[in-house]
Amino acid sequence: MVTMLVGIAVSLTPLLLIAGMLGLAEWRDRRRAARYARQIELTEAIHRELGAAAAPVVEDGPGGRWLVNLTLPLDQPALVTSVLRITEKFFGARPSRAASQFRIVLTPATPRTAVGLTRPARPRAVSPRTPIPAVR
Repeated sequence: MVTMLVGIAVSLTPLLLIAGMLGLAEWRDRRRAARYARQIELTEAIHRELGAAAAPVVEDGPGGRWLVNLTLPLDQPALVTSVLRITEKFFGARPSRAASQFRIVLTPATPRTAVGLTRPARPRAVSPRTPIPAVR
């Protein structure tokens, strides 16, 4: 009797493991889809009120919080204030999460030139100027 129960348990283990892994993958995909949907909704809310002023990136933060990354020109306080107001209103209006369940990370926007975005200088390896001795 015990041998039969052990045999059944051993034979069902791979099936339960596969079912658990599929459930975990489905949960991960639902979280990713919710993150993308939240990002699109916030972007549309900002664009509806201000035009193409910002493109937020929404991520799952620690403790189930949302993490909102915004790249904004920090030298324009009216724009920054408006985007922050819209973001706070957007996340505060959600019944599923309290208003304190999100964080905002502001990154200064790089200045634009006539050609496009400026790029930071690439570090270059410094080659030594000492001559290499010849081998004879």
